[in-house]
Amino acid sequence: MHPLHRRPVPARHRRVAVTGVLAGALLMASNGAVAQPAGREQTADQQVLHVLNRLAFGPRPGDVQRVRAMGVDAWIEQQLHPERLDDRTTDAWLAKFPVLGMSGSELLERYPPAAVQYARLAAQSRAAGNGSARPELSAADSAAIARTAREGARQFGTFLSARVGRAVMSERQLLEVMTDFWANHFSVFSGKGQLRYDVPAYEAVLREHALGDFRTLLGAVAKSPAMLLYLDQAQSVADSGRRTLAEPRLARGAQRGGALANRPGARARLEQITVGELLDRNQLPAQQRERLMALPPAQMARIRSMTLAQAQEYLQTLANNPRRPRGINENYARELMELHTLGVDGGYTQQDVMEVARALTGWTLGRAPGGRALRDDGDGGFVFRPEVHDAEAKIILGGPFPAGRGLDEGERVLDLLAAHPSTARFIATKLVRRFVSDDPPADLVDRAAATFTRTKGDIREVLRTIITSDAFFADAAFRSKVKTPFELVVSASRALGGTPDETPLSTLIVARLGQPIYGRQTPDGWPDVADEWINTGAILNRMNFGLAVGANRLPGARVQLWEVARELTNASAEAQVDGVVRALFGGIVSTETRGVLLTGENPLLKQAGGASDSLFRDSDGDDDVSMQMTPPSGAPRRPPNGGGRRALERRDAMASLPELTGFPKLVGLAIGAPEFQRR
Repeated sequence: MHPLHRRPVPARHRRVAVTGVLAGALLMASNGAVAQPAGREQTADQQVLHVLNRLAFGPRPGDVQRVRAMGVDAWIEQQLHPERLDDRTTDAWLAKFPVLGMSGSELLERYPPAAVQYARLAAQSRAAGNGSARPELSAADSAAIARTAREGARQFGTFLSARVGRAVMSERQLLEVMTDFWANHFSVFSGKGQLRYDVPAYEAVLREHALGDFRTLLGAVAKSPAMLLYLDQAQSVADSGRRTLAEPRLARGAQRGGALANRPGARARLEQITVGELLDRNQLPAQQRERLMALPPAQMARIRSMTLAQAQEYLQTLANNPRRPRGINENYARELMELHTLGVDGGYTQQDVMEVARALTGWTLGRAPGGRALRDDGDGGFVFRPEVHDAEAKIILGGPFPAGRGLDEGERVLDLLAAHPSTARFIATKLVRRFVSDDPPADLVDRAAATFTRTKGDIREVLRTIITSDAFFADAAFRSKVKTPFELVVSASRALGGTPDETPLSTLIVARLGQPIYGRQTPDGWPDVADEWINTGAILNRMNFGLAVGANRLPGARVQLWEVARELTNASAEAQVDGVVRALFGGIVSTETRGVLLTGENPLLKQAGGASDSLFRDSDGDDDVSMQMTPPSGAPRRPPNGGGRRALERRDAMASLPELTGFPKLVGLAIGAPEFQRR
């Protein structure tokens, strides 16, 4: 059995000697130690390490002393209020990434994919009277289109880099841990269609509400473009034959006027005139005309015979997938109940899913597939369309929903689900699993669920119940969780005092280890239990990652710049082992790990034939630095900073790992050790 599958050795049973300057780095039990709270099984040493590995992405140099000096409980309280923490250094670094402040519509407008650019050019060509759906493009035009599309992919790559870098350097560690938790709970797949343009704004929503009110978070997610697109809610409209809330409105441009609308009897004529006539007379606003001309010929032919009112209703059913038949879509309603609130055993039926889907019809986006807002006064984000909302009465979870309530009906559904006892238990269980144990203690789940109900979903208070509990500080909880690939990469950088990586390389390593960021195709999110992450291949990859860190292959984390390396330069081999164990593990390691570090040989790696560079290569031996998952249809395989000579240089740098010796190898073996893989 590999040590990652074993119960970790309690701290009080395995320690190593502390020597030299490092003795002061983790001085725990003296010099003003705080009294041990009753009921906590972990020692004071363990508690400090435990909170830094569970409520943060691992300690940085100096963190252990700082937390010990201020007290574990004071540090927890500080982290529960991230707004009180000075994080200006992180904010200044994040200012390098303009993508973080842009909406999906803005990104789509500025960096449209190639297919959207071609559609726009085709519409302009037809509007100019050329009659061709395929405009002739010069080589320069094609190159410009490709550059814009590549830049869009590169911008998404910079967002991923910012995500990893923020986790490495932010002082608001619990906020980042909870943002990661909610990104997994409300999982979306960035590789679906154009959804990647909306992911940066989506994560900003999650971070904003990560420690706030669950109902507010649930509503913000429900109205986010990323979720509306991922689970197809933006397409969901009332089934044919159902009564809707309102008659289709006239197009806003025609409502507002212009010469045609100002004439006597203009409104009555607008209600009868066809779209084809308005197009032929050039009497539509430019934005509406451009959108219509971008439609496929068959849809355009159909729409020419419609009135403006008929055309608007038809266009709204096509807003995000022109090929989808009109009607209700249950995807979001099902996952809202099963994955976001009640849980799979939450007491709902398939009929409830149908009724919730009906209640949410009309919740969609105010933009066309190319990203442009459909309304002149909108930003292309969430809109409610009463004309496609199922306005008939419904019964949800046994309760009546009267007819004709519109947007308020969907809000009432979210109220009902957020306040349901099954939701309190489901969220409490997931949080206890994340912070305490793969097998959540039932009594702690009960108390956390009670807090959720009592505080009406106050996430901060539910967390406080969990992370100040005796179960959280139980002996069995110490190093009982296996780090996900994201946690592993971030914690390694933090452990060596690394600086955030502005390149795509760190995100690529996370993906190679098995967890591409926003790359989970199914809506259930990445697993949060050890068995899902540990197998022979994963263990070898993690060991190779450790050696790559020792070889300075993790950007920003240079072994020779680590303060411990400077202190131990002239120390004996055994003293170096003691120092690394103290710095990375608080002095707590198994006999097996200490033996590996002393001999410089890992038996598992030896059996596998030594270190491998496969972690940094595609199956064909090529690099794929910026695209960490299968790119969306039409997206370029390699963004601009992944091509040409720079790509070749980077591939050479990340490919064959050198034969490590001495202190770098010691660090590499330590990062790959079971104790570092756990949190």
